[in-house]
Amino acid sequence: MFVECLESMNSALGENHPDTLKTMNNLTLLYSRQVHYDKADSLYIECLEKTKSILGENHPDSLDTMNNLALLYYRRGQRHAKAHSLYEESLRKSKSALGENHPGTLDTMDNLAMLYITITVNTSRSVPCMKSIWKIDSPYWAPNTLLSMNNWATFYGKQGEYKKARSLREECRERRVKI
Repeated sequence: MFVECLESMNSALGENHPDTLKTMNNLTLLYSRQVHYDKADSLYIECLEKTKSILGENHPDSLDTMNNLALLYYRRGQRHAKAHSLYEESLRKSKSALGENHPGTLDTMDNLAMLYITITVNTSRSVPCMKSIWKIDSPYWAPNTLLSMNNWATFYGKQGEYKKARSLREECRERRVKI
């Protein structure tokens, strides 16, 4: 259905229309989730180039596409350096263009922190990032905060840091009750 929708958008609005590009980004995200990485890779690159060219490098859609491409590289597990570079660029631009507490900025920050853990299994760079995310009191971000906290509790448990894991799970449980 996404392919048909993209074809219709191309015909009706043109391949460079913002809505067409958003549909292209969504199709690519679907390919990525379905592990069709080769299809997703080339389409994301095309989408990112067009979105930056048409809407600008700091537009939320450009930043979202950049974050999604970095996520694809992260999921592939082969291109952590490219993912890291894209996440860093996306985070820097998101903070500047959208603000520290914007959902897009927070998504990128969360993804970057998880990449740090994957690459280095060292929490020195990622923990401060995660703690700043957990302080955000936003109705939009609340479910993501809980998921992030839960993931970190699991990570701490696997590292044998059971007190940290237990403390984080308890805080997560308390926040869940408040939602």
